[in-house]
This record gives sequence, structure tokens and C-alpha cells, in this order.
Amino acid sequence: MVGSRCGPFEKAMALLRAGKVDLQPLITRAFPLPEAAEGILFAQRPEVMKVILKPSEKKKMPHGQRGTEGAEQGHETGVS
Repeated sequence: MVGSRCGPFEKAMALLRAGKVDLQPLITRAFPLPEAAEGILFAQRPEVMKVILKPSEKKKMPHGQRGTEGAEQGHETGVS
């Protein structure tokens, strides 16, 4: 994963929380997590601003069982 930040981070987060900044136009494309390798290659293109990797929704496991199948939908992971 590649990322950077500059400037006043706390002020930027406050603006995001207040809904005063729309980041959606910065996302060039989203990929499902099983296509992460393709998404990472796509993110290397010079014209790409941001790529999002979306974890797929998993079914809940029956009570008492464990594993990744029991995980609920997670947060998006940004790559760029």
C-alpha cells in the first residue's frame, strides 16, 4: 500500500467528518478484494488518482464455528 499525507491532518479529518469535502471524485476505480493484484497494477498508472479495494460480503458462520467466512463486511482499503 502506498500513501502519503501533508498539511494539517486534524483539520482535514474535521472537514471530512462535517461532510464539507466530497472525496468520491478522487476515486478512479474500485476493485473487489479477490482482484486486488489487478487493482494494485491499475493504481500504478500515472493517470490514476485513487483505487479502492472492497472486501466481499461474507456469510455468517453457524454459531460456535470460526473462520474468515464468519467475518462481516469490512472497511474499504485504499490503494494508490
